[in-house]
Amino acid sequence: MNFIKPFWSRFIRRSTKIQNKPTNSPETKNSITHLLKEWNRKLKKAGVGDRETNIKYLMENAINKNLPSYDSIKELELTEKQLKRFEELFKMRCDRRPLQHIVGVWDFNGLPLKTNPAVFIPRPETEQFVSEVIRHYRNISQPIEMLEVGCGSGAISMAMLQSIPFIRSSTAIDCCDDAVQLAKENAVILKLSDRFQAFKHMVKENDYLPQPLKGKTYDLIISNPPFARTDELSWLHPEVKCYENRIALDGGPDGLVVVRLVIHLSCFHLRSGAKLWLELGNGQSPLVKTIVNLKHAENLRFLNSYKDRYGRERFVEIEKT
Repeated sequence: MNFIKPFWSRFIRRSTKIQNKPTNSPETKNSITHLLKEWNRKLKKAGVGDRETNIKYLMENAINKNLPSYDSIKELELTEKQLKRFEELFKMRCDRRPLQHIVGVWDFNGLPLKTNPAVFIPRPETEQFVSEVIRHYRNISQPIEMLEVGCGSGAISMAMLQSIPFIRSSTAIDCCDDAVQLAKENAVILKLSDRFQAFKHMVKENDYLPQPLKGKTYDLIISNPPFARTDELSWLHPEVKCYENRIALDGGPDGLVVVRLVIHLSCFHLRSGAKLWLELGNGQSPLVKTIVNLKHAENLRFLNSYKDRYGRERFVEIEKT
């Protein structure tokens, strides 16, 4: 952290003199305003976007308090301990460690979810995907049993369970034990554990579900599987390429290796008339439609595709015939 230590040292000595002044004193405001300019400059140099949001979340973590806005930082009177804590977090972000991993908790569809480097960080597009599925199921009155394939932090299951009371149970599988444990922990924190269970299992051809679930069928299967092509991984942002779980990203040479497995799984584990919902990569929806129509027409029917916030058709709905 040497690249910011001299700057911090000057301010820490100075802050000792102003901590007994009113929070809104000119000296305090000027000092923090100067700091904010330096933080923005350093994040910009490191290639970090949306810098005000990053600083706000890092500061909230450092002072253990929610802030109403970025500008409210100017009203703070920071202690030496808080500054040092912020320094540690700030250095991580300048190293391009994901903000979500640094703060440890992230909002998904209004739910605070614990996260860690073992799981892929849910994106805003996944929130939109889940909102689309919720819109289709919000008014149901029959109990539903749901399966999530590749649960990560459990974000999708948690949002579905929270929004749709008629989901009697959500069962999740993931190949990573840390992800399974984190999903279970989030279910406990959100008081949804009585309707949620998770298993460690790697989906393979003819070995789609763990032994306790063999032969079981579901009313809804939902998945945000790995869909990046292997050759695309080197192009990703440092936050993703260096810190995200590669297994949660790599969809194989064409990005559809795991997608095909989930589609095949659905042929055996969806009830008649039940739905499979998938979040896909850009341009993959037509390919998935072709796969369903050519290879699974006896069991599945491609119903529709839906656009994300950028106008890309990335969410698909498939029905078991």
